[in-house]
Amino acid sequence: LVAADELLIPVAANYLSMRGVRSLLDSVWLIRERLNPDLRLLGVLPTMVHPQASHAQAAMREMRAVFKQKTFRTFIPYHEAAATAPALRKTLLEYAPDSPVAVAYHHLAKEVSHAGESGQ
Repeated sequence: LVAADELLIPVAANYLSMRGVRSLLDSVWLIRERLNPDLRLLGVLPTMVHPQASHAQAAMREMRAVFKQKTFRTFIPYHEAAATAPALRKTLLEYAPDSPVAVAYHHLAKEVSHAGESGQ
């Protein structure tokens, strides 16, 4: 983080992860104060989302309430392919390029690229 310009924080869509990200941000702000004042938060990325689960929906609402426009619109859904690919020593795009999680990462890349072009 000392040498980084931007920080993207993946956060699993659950209660404990939301508590953890707040602790992480305390460390990030300390690094900004002492070592890297130019470090900025690119965004918070909801991951491992079970879209139908009420706990995931609640966690995503909390992310949007706390981090507002810094919460990516794109979320990464839970999908078994994301766990299986590394076990087979393959990338997600090699193993399951059309899986919901691979498609979501593609959307995230577009969202990050667009944010960079618009200077956000």
